[in-house]
Amino acid sequence: MISMIEEQIIEKKQALVGSEPVELLTNEEEPVSVEGCFVQRVSNGRTVKDIIPRDSVLHVFGPKESKALSEEEGSAICVQLQPEELAMMQQAVRAANDVHDVDELEALFAAEERGEQEKRDLLQRMEELGKKDVFTEDDEEEMRQLDTFLTDVTRRHERTIWRRRCLQRAGRDKLYLEKRYKIENTLYSEMHVYFTGEKWQELLDNEEHCERLREAFQQDTSAALSMPQEMFTNLTFEGYPLKASFTTEHDRSNPKEALQAVLDRCTYPTVCAYYHSVTDETAVSMGEKNSV
Repeated sequence: MISMIEEQIIEKKQALVGSEPVELLTNEEEPVSVEGCFVQRVSNGRTVKDIIPRDSVLHVFGPKESKALSEEEGSAICVQLQPEELAMMQQAVRAANDVHDVDELEALFAAEERGEQEKRDLLQRMEELGKKDVFTEDDEEEMRQLDTFLTDVTRRHERTIWRRRCLQRAGRDKLYLEKRYKIENTLYSEMHVYFTGEKWQELLDNEEHCERLREAFQQDTSAALSMPQEMFTNLTFEGYPLKASFTTEHDRSNPKEALQAVLDRCTYPTVCAYYHSVTDETAVSMGEKNSV
């Protein structure tokens, strides 16, 4: 009886709100208007009267002239925004909403997977009970409980799917899909580069030289692979011949073998020039195969 009432309540709610989520903001193409737009003044991160809710989106505009909305004592003190300031605030809200949509969709997909697993487990147990030769009162009671659990899980699972589809139909899953694509298509590979030269240890034993060598290597590698230096981590150097090893982030469409081939062809001019400036000797980069 209670389950039936809950289901009726849910159906009435959905009938009221409809199957589409309410738009959070106006379209970006629409002109920004400041007519009658006021923002309540804050002091030290708090409104004059109330603490800002935790889910507020804050944007700092700096000092602005404020005024009371009415002459009554205790009236809210507000500031009026210029068109460009309102546009900045709306953009901050849009960015916050995008992040919220990503978090919600991640939670919805996780809940959907849990719901499917729960349904499988319940159905499996019900099937096991149904195959028993002797069906006791305890089995009958367990079957009733399992049926109730299955009804609740199914209803919750359907609500999860409904909400996820609402967000997708509204086009609010774009950032989520981009994030998932990046995670699923991003690889981390260890790369190696070798150099001739007998005096590398002199550079490695000196902290300043080692740091300059690190900077030169990252600069040449970044230029060769057309990647920002931030994508190179765990850079290490070992003795003779000098072996430089590092981990790089890359897309599946650009496999490790292709990246290593580019590094094997790179002459590392900055690294070799710095080696020459310190030791007065010549160093040459070698391909990984030639180093063996």
